[in-house]
Amino acid sequence: SSLEQININNVKKINKIWNYSLGETNGKNIEASPVFYNGVLYFIDFYNNIIALNIEDGSLKWKKKISADNLFIARRGITIDKLSKSLFVPMEKGVVALRLLNGEINKDIGKEGFFGNSDSSLISPIVTKDYVFLSEKKNSTILKFEKKNGKKVWERSLLKNKNFKGALLWSGISYDDLNNLLFIVTGNSKGNSNHLGTTREGDNLYANSLLALDGENGKIKWYFQD
Repeated sequence: SSLEQININNVKKINKIWNYSLGETNGKNIEASPVFYNGVLYFIDFYNNIIALNIEDGSLKWKKKISADNLFIARRGITIDKLSKSLFVPMEKGVVALRLLNGEINKDIGKEGFFGNSDSSLISPIVTKDYVFLSEKKNSTILKFEKKNGKKVWERSLLKNKNFKGALLWSGISYDDLNNLLFIVTGNSKGNSNHLGTTREGDNLYANSLLALDGENGKIKWYFQD
C-alpha cells in the first residue's frame, strides 16, 4: 500500500482508545456497516436504535429509536446525504430521513421525512442531488422518488414470468452519476414456500444477476445472469 501513516514499524503501537457496547443481541444480528461523516460515526444496535458517536472519544451525540423491537431497520445499511444533512434509514415500511445533527426526522424533504410506505428490502438507498432510489421486497421492485417532496417518479419490478416469484434484492445498489445508471445485484429467486429457491422452476430471469437500470426511466439497459 502507498499509505504510510500506519506501517510495519508502528503497527504494534496501535492501542484501543474507546469502545461502545451494543448490549445483548436481543435475538438479532447486525449486517449494516457503520457510516462516518464530519467526525461522527452512525450505526444501529440490536434494539432498532440509530446511534451517533463522536469519533474522537466515543461520546454519545444522540440516540434515536425509530421502530419497535420486533421489526427490522437498516438490515443491510444506511446512507448519508451531505446536501440535506440527513441519514437515510430503510425500515419495514419505506425509508426515513433523520437529521445528522440530532436524529430528528427531517420533515423538510420527502413526505414529512418519509419515502415510500411498503415493505422495504432494508438495503441502503441511493440518494442523489434531486432523487432517492430504494428497493422493496414486494415484486422485487426498484423505485425512484423526488427528494424534495417524496413523489414517486417510477418503479421497476424484476418479476419476469408466471413461474418466477421475484429475486431477492439483498446485495445493494450502486450508482454511476456520470451515466445515470443503477447497478443492482440480485440473489436467489423465491420458491413456492421459501426464499431459498429450492422449489423454483423455469429460467428465473433476473435472479442471481447483475442488472443496469436507466436512472431516468427505470428501464433495464442490460443484465448478466450467473
